[in-house]
Amino acid sequence: MLTKLFVARPRLAVVLIAALTIGGLLAIFSMREQELPNVAVPIVDVIVFYPGASPQEMRDSVVRPIEDALAGAPYLEHTQSSIQQGFASIIAMFNLRSLRTEDLVEVQRRMQTAQSLLPPDLPSPQIETFDPGQSAVVTLAAASRDLSAGQLSTVIQNGLIPAIEQLPGVGHVQPNGIVTPSVQVEVDPAQLKNNSLTIDDIIGAISANNVRLPGGILYGTQRETGINIRGDLTGADSVGAIEIPRMNGIRVSDVANVRDAYATERIYSYVDNQPNAFLTVQKTIGANEVDTAKAVIAAIPDLERRFPGVFLSVVDDQAAYTQALLRGVLRTLIEGIFLVAIVMIFFLRSWRNAATVLIAIPTSLFAALIVMRLLNFTLDTVSLLAMTLVTGILVDDSIVVLENSERHREQGESPLRAAINGRLEIGLAAIVITLVDVVVFLPIAFLPGIVGKFLGEFALVIVVSTLSSLLVSFTITPALAGNWSLLSSKRTLRIIDEFTRGFERLRDWYAGRALPWGLSHPWIVVGIAVVTLIGAILLIYPFGVVGFEFDPPQDNGEIYVQLNYPSGTPLETTRQAIRSIERAVTQIPDLNTETSLAGAAQSPFGGYIIDGGVGQIDIRLKSDRRNSTDYWVDSVRRIALTIAPDANPVVIPATTTHGGNAQPIDYLVS
Repeated sequence: MLTKLFVARPRLAVVLIAALTIGGLLAIFSMREQELPNVAVPIVDVIVFYPGASPQEMRDSVVRPIEDALAGAPYLEHTQSSIQQGFASIIAMFNLRSLRTEDLVEVQRRMQTAQSLLPPDLPSPQIETFDPGQSAVVTLAAASRDLSAGQLSTVIQNGLIPAIEQLPGVGHVQPNGIVTPSVQVEVDPAQLKNNSLTIDDIIGAISANNVRLPGGILYGTQRETGINIRGDLTGADSVGAIEIPRMNGIRVSDVANVRDAYATERIYSYVDNQPNAFLTVQKTIGANEVDTAKAVIAAIPDLERRFPGVFLSVVDDQAAYTQALLRGVLRTLIEGIFLVAIVMIFFLRSWRNAATVLIAIPTSLFAALIVMRLLNFTLDTVSLLAMTLVTGILVDDSIVVLENSERHREQGESPLRAAINGRLEIGLAAIVITLVDVVVFLPIAFLPGIVGKFLGEFALVIVVSTLSSLLVSFTITPALAGNWSLLSSKRTLRIIDEFTRGFERLRDWYAGRALPWGLSHPWIVVGIAVVTLIGAILLIYPFGVVGFEFDPPQDNGEIYVQLNYPSGTPLETTRQAIRSIERAVTQIPDLNTETSLAGAAQSPFGGYIIDGGVGQIDIRLKSDRRNSTDYWVDSVRRIALTIAPDANPVVIPATTTHGGNAQPIDYLVS
């Protein structure tokens, strides 16, 4: 029998402890650190840019054909579209039973089918999946004293971004505040009239000469090479040299002023109230959030050497917050183990007994860590919270086994026999205790919807840890009891004896007075219980003192501000409002850094909404701030409402689930 084997051969217990310890340590050092568990959310976003198209044209020519093409896709629940000037985002939300990779392939296939229904000059749509794991880990500000805005943008696009994306763990770098090279063609109306031309003639000539087509495949004996036919324009000279059809050699430069320039800025970005470009670095799926952030920050000196004149600074290190959060939960776990140890010493009356029981905590947690690593779980707040919660449960079985073994020892049995009989006598009770905990937490892993996906890891960690504690109580606990703790008859310090006598007096009072009174007044006891239950329910409904929240507010020191002016509002109006709010925000004594955008705002499920009437400000407070995040949220909300009341400002604490926002309610009009 397992218990007899371990009691007779205590070295097996030592080997099991060592194996679980080594396996657990290897698991914890190889697991990825991130704020939230890996959750595959079946959302696919189709992003379309169509420069110059009005919202009505985007709706009729782009969005509706795409929505019709996506309709009927397997497991598709609904689509949600957002349309602005020259931009549209069509979000396809699938059933949680679907596989995200299959959803992505299905959307790509249907988009290819719909290509013939879309405008011929429409740039290829971007098709992306939403993944909370691909979160932004670092935000960098890029500035230069020597380079112009255009030169800096060129360095960022052609040099910095490719270099950063080569770093380990980096998946994508999103630039903001850069300008795009373009060729400006200023047509002379008089020349058009003299040559009987129209604007459409100029546009048609340029479009016909700005093409890039696939040219097939060049087959060789050793390799095959794809061929592209390049007919795209490279600059002002090539545009000006285009001959207008049927006009006897008249070129574009004969009727227009053609020059290299930069596209008119439609997005303004600021860092700490100064015009700046900033780069949002996102990690790839499966990468370690903390390691990725460290790699990016460590590469800054090398990047500055490779690109002279460019200065990089860290605006936001989300991984630092994640690491501090994980350390806080881990510290709570250690404090919980320490408090359990104190309680065990006082109630078990022997440090040997306490040590025998406490060994169940690390060994059970190490076993859970091994299973977590095998299941590709991450070291996050949810898994660490589960370990913290289960700490007190892990010692239940071992306490029952040890106490019963000690009773057999007091009856005169040998330590080895007492350990075996003590375990055999209450084996069924220990199994029942464990299974009660399992049946409470295991159903959480099968909850439907997004909540079940987030809490599945939580439930499985508790279940595995609890089952491991049962194994420990059947093997390690009796082995240590029979070969070590029951061999000593010494008692502990005087303070523990005093505590024991005081606790026994309390027990005698309860058994002699409180319990008989309760048994003689049953309706009073039941009435108090019923009133307490009803009061607890009323706190939830209808009074709403205790609310419902999927992503509860956190004091993480980050505030998100979004302005939403009516469609058609000039970009300059939004920019001035953003700058005014920024100037007021800089007076906050707890302010650390802030970044802002005018003309763009983050979409709830990734990407950006591009519109002249929207803008956003990301405020980051000091870690040693005097006031809470909620305090400053109220303060910033008053500032935003005073400066931009027509913008319907939204001021909320930043969320951590990387989807949606913390607004109390949204309205869906159909």
